[in-house]
Amino acid sequence: MPAYDYHAIRAEGNEEKSFVGGIVVAKDRHDAKIKLREHGLKATMLKRARGVMAVIKWLDADIR
Repeated sequence: MPAYDYHAIRAEGNEEKSFVGGIVVAKDRHDAKIKLREHGLKATMLKRARGVMAVIKWLDADIR
């Protein structure tokens, strides 16, 4: 399964929004967005990792 770099917004109630980033492992972009929403995040950027860096990022993924 591919690894995706993400930048996302976390909004909790009426509090300030915070921006987070990391790696999510998913079948496709749609599945990656669903996994992020399950963690209370809204994706602002999703980019598929490629090459050797994809393997390294897959091993270090935040969300599987």
